[in-house]
Amino acid sequence: MDAMPSLESYTPELANDDRWFVYLLTSSDCSAFKVGFTCNPLQRLYSFSHRYFEHFDLAASRLLQVETNLNARALEGEIKHALAAHRIECPSWVLPQAGGDTEWFSPIYFSDAFAHLRSHVGAQDEAGTLNVEDFVREALERARPYFESWALAQAHSILRPRSRHEQLLVATEVRTLRDWLDAYCALNVEVFADNPDARVLLSGIAAHSL
Repeated sequence: MDAMPSLESYTPELANDDRWFVYLLTSSDCSAFKVGFTCNPLQRLYSFSHRYFEHFDLAASRLLQVETNLNARALEGEIKHALAAHRIECPSWVLPQAGGDTEWFSPIYFSDAFAHLRSHVGAQDEAGTLNVEDFVREALERARPYFESWALAQAHSILRPRSRHEQLLVATEVRTLRDWLDAYCALNVEVFADNPDARVLLSGIAAHSL
């Protein structure tokens, strides 16, 4: 059986681009924060946990856009070096394939990392650092038309007859759909505003017992 196309194949917002960001991601339980860099913050969040909107305090987390990959690497390195004595273990909810498990730090030093990030804001940059919650909300909003197409395709795949040995794949598809629908809900981005039947269909599937 062919696998469902990934959301990335429908959604340009989840593909890498030529922008680079250094990020400070703080956990929602205030137990740790992550320092890193990426060319796609939304994709990086999803790599840590598909329920990133629950595990991270997106409103408190920050981004700084820099000019190049080299700039991002250098700034990330500076912050990690300054905080080297305050590393802590990677949270248990982080997916193993995400990597970066040595770049988590005690939350007590988040303000120090943030001050270091702000010190690299150019005088001409009126925006300064970016709120991760706002950034992700805007990304999801831009991706919404593509997401809706993918979600309907996912729903049709889930609902078609399957053999018994395919049920695990069905559960995975349901879980993936539910995670993305919950992300849109958590970030207050309405989907299928003009298609109430699709909302009912997808809500029913996403509520399916896994």
